[in-house]
Amino acid sequence: MDKLVSAFGQVSRAVPDMHLVIAGPDAGMRSLLEAQVHDLGLTERTHFTGLVTGRRKQALLKQARVLVLPSHHENFGAVVVEAAAAGTPVVVSHGVALWQDVLTAGAGEVAQDSPQDLAEKLVLVLGRRREAYAPGCQRLADAFAWDRTAARLAAAYRRVLRDRR
Repeated sequence: MDKLVSAFGQVSRAVPDMHLVIAGPDAGMRSLLEAQVHDLGLTERTHFTGLVTGRRKQALLKQARVLVLPSHHENFGAVVVEAAAAGTPVVVSHGVALWQDVLTAGAGEVAQDSPQDLAEKLVLVLGRRREAYAPGCQRLADAFAWDRTAARLAAAYRRVLRDRR
């Protein structure tokens, strides 16, 4: 998250009305991130929510201009699909297992593991109309809809059972 805060420092100059919402458990990093935010002069434009669930989470995802998930290792990143289902474009790093799906669907951008590239991808997404990513967001959400996921899982089980015979 420290790279996201650094990137936000750069983006905030290009997009002066933007706010950063850091949602989810802080894994013990909140005080370090708050200090970084303070040092960058972004305290008034940065909000820490902690864990957000249910309707409040859905509302945040729908209101967001972009969801950002920079990660060194994220085995899936369900929030990426949740954001896409809410019509919100995403920026992820290569550490998020869904990064290729994001690109293939056209649901957002994939950044290298640096604050500079993250900032560039954020400015790119923010510079486009949200509707430009809507078809891609729908494709990504559809690809991981429960019915399709269940059908793929059932087919995988059938293949395993067939191969064991």
